[in-house]
Amino acid sequence: MAAEDKKIVVAGLVCVDVTPQFPHKNTRDFHELLQPGKVVGTKGITISAGGAVANTGLGIAKLGGSIHLMTKIGNDFLGDFLEREFKKYSVSSTILHTDQGSTSYSIVLAVPGYDRIFLHDTGCNDCFSWRELDDQVIREACIFHFGYPQSMRQFYQNGAKELIEMYRHIKELGTATSLDMAVAAPGGEASRVNWRDAVKGVIPYVDIFLPSIEELSCAVDPAGFLELNKKAAEQKKSFAEVVSLEYVKEQADRLMEWGGKIVLIKCGTQGMFLKTASQEALQEIGGGLTEAFENWCSQELFMPCFEPECVKSGTGAGDVSIAAFLLALQRKYSLKRCVELAAASGASCVASYDALSNIPRLEELNYKIEQGWRQKI
Repeated sequence: MAAEDKKIVVAGLVCVDVTPQFPHKNTRDFHELLQPGKVVGTKGITISAGGAVANTGLGIAKLGGSIHLMTKIGNDFLGDFLEREFKKYSVSSTILHTDQGSTSYSIVLAVPGYDRIFLHDTGCNDCFSWRELDDQVIREACIFHFGYPQSMRQFYQNGAKELIEMYRHIKELGTATSLDMAVAAPGGEASRVNWRDAVKGVIPYVDIFLPSIEELSCAVDPAGFLELNKKAAEQKKSFAEVVSLEYVKEQADRLMEWGGKIVLIKCGTQGMFLKTASQEALQEIGGGLTEAFENWCSQELFMPCFEPECVKSGTGAGDVSIAAFLLALQRKYSLKRCVELAAASGASCVASYDALSNIPRLEELNYKIEQGWRQKI
């Protein structure tokens, strides 16, 4: 079976996103808005499926791809909600149910003019293990994508041993592997993991690595992360806005030294940066994708963001960028167009409060780019 005819498996964290809508166009002081004892007026609410499985998985489905979801939910009303959401799409799935924990949720505070704040309960994602995955489905897939190990206890305990074991195992199945990250919650159990060693250990088995610069910095450069976080707070900017392209390239170079093959670093409103390894390294990628990587070897490319119609929330924008990149890669688009489609998908996402409402088919995104969709300079 040709690579483009196979499914993409998306596994990992899933949750319910609850996003109250703030009527203010621009809030001058976030801390003044959210004071203890103060009533803050909102107008409307968006409740949607969230997390890597929903945003990236269903994002691929909305873009026109064929996917299989693998995740775990609780036997509760939030789990019922997620199942109803999944049934709206033509997708296959391996959805595990458990009484060991409740379905995960996030309350997303998307205050205009500020980066989002997440109040997140990992729920039963903490008891999800890679040994519960369906090997046969993965073996027959083109790409296996996994998201948010920092928010899934089984995958970060013991120095992220399970994460590394999972990727080593799936590489042996012959499927192309893809990984997205999260920022470990400060002070939490995951924040005490040596993520630098974990990334160094797993990346030789990861064909396509797609972290945000914030997630990557937190994992592999903790000292630099703290310094940049402080700078962002002082300037009242997002983390990505205070990071230089030189810093991004340094982190990409480090990943290549550790065995990276295709690295796409999401840089928020600044854009995204792609770096690829040698032709020899790219030939090791599974899933029948070898032909897709003609002219991909030893490349560097920075792609500015496309101008969105409006900005309501950045929730899920990175995830749907991954969705477009993976699907475009599977369909053998050029290197540049794959990154352009990733950026275009993210720009479409921010025009709605949830991740998926404003995502068109991949062909429509491609058409908009060809018609001269304006990018940020």
